Amino acid sequence: MAPVAGLGDVGDRRADDLTPIVVTTSTAALWTLIVFGVLFAATALWSLASPGSVASEYVHVALGVLLFISPWVFAYSGLGGAAWTSWVAGSRPCRGHVRMRG
Repeated sequence: MAPVAGLGDVGDRRADDLTPIVVTTSTAALWTLIVFGVLFAATALWSLASPGSVASEYVHVALGVLLFISPWVFAYSGLGGAAWTSWVAGSRPCRGHVRMRG
């Protein structure tokens, strides 16, 4: 894999060492991750704009659950990197919500 543009050499580590960050995806996985990223960013801004809003926390949890199940719904569970990204990122809002409430 070619180095990521603009990174060049980073000390004695090349940008090729960062390839676990760049995962193999399908079109469905790519767009699912982009759309959920935008939705999470929008709800995070909502949370910042109105800190007392409990509804935004429930939206975070719902988006987390949807992101968690998306590898099976959009048939990219076989793509390890993209699927694991969805599972880990989708579980974070749920764990934070349980820790805050419980």
